[in-house]
Amino acid sequence: MENNIYEIKIGFDKNNNNPVLILEAIAEILKGFESINQVISNSMDNDIEAVSYLVDINSGSIILKLKDMIKNKLENIDDDVLKNIAKSKDLIGILCVKAKQAGIKALSNNKDKTNKEKEKAILTSIEVILKNSNINFLNYYPINSKQILKAFSDISNGSKKIENFETEFIYGNNTIDISKNYNFIDTEIINETMKQEIDVNLLVRKPDYVGFSKWGFIFDKNIEVEIKDEEFRAKVHSGEIKNLYAGCQIHCKLLIEVELDDKKNPIDTKYFLLKVINIIEPKKNIEKTFI
Repeated sequence: MENNIYEIKIGFDKNNNNPVLILEAIAEILKGFESINQVISNSMDNDIEAVSYLVDINSGSIILKLKDMIKNKLENIDDDVLKNIAKSKDLIGILCVKAKQAGIKALSNNKDKTNKEKEKAILTSIEVILKNSNINFLNYYPINSKQILKAFSDISNGSKKIENFETEFIYGNNTIDISKNYNFIDTEIINETMKQEIDVNLLVRKPDYVGFSKWGFIFDKNIEVEIKDEEFRAKVHSGEIKNLYAGCQIHCKLLIEVELDDKKNPIDTKYFLLKVINIIEPKKNIEKTFI
């Protein structure tokens, strides 16, 4: 067997009444393989593309024989690099196959570990393959970790669709069971914002008479508030509103935005003064209607 050729063996029940499910499983596995090819080739050079060719299909258990090679974008590669690529098509294809083998083996060897441990094993094994390669005429970029993990997740999920039969990766004399229990979860936190609009009296602590910076108020504690009431701001700047100083209270509509993390814990709070209703002077307890 050539060094850039590998096989996928998929067991199935010949009396299965849902052949679509088997084909969907194959498609998902192949989708994962194509994504790995993309990551590996992009780590070498953006102007080359690794692809998988279907060499043969054997009966019995479904055995797909595949070959990884590169497809170059001729108009984007200079002559010297192109000559080296022509000599190394199979070598880059071998790297793609070995990256698949390394990741599948890492999952198989760590099937009882946590997702985090599995992912570390996958990425470490592939980095070793790339760093030990002999391809030194191309640039080397770090692999896209999320993309490679998503690819192995697709492979695992495809294998899982054929529940009672093994799916195997065969390369040379080595056969590895394809894991059915890895699912990549993007851990990038998408924060949620909780908004609340209230009618409240704010004690003026630090006004801004000329600029557009936040005002300081006391609202149970010291807070910084962005003024959104442009009419109020204009009257303060023009001097139409006078005697507005620390100790005064502003009766207003206040918007509170609380940013929550993925566990619903508050991580940041912002305040916006939407509309001034009244200004209350201290001691005299005089309320001046603003609107």
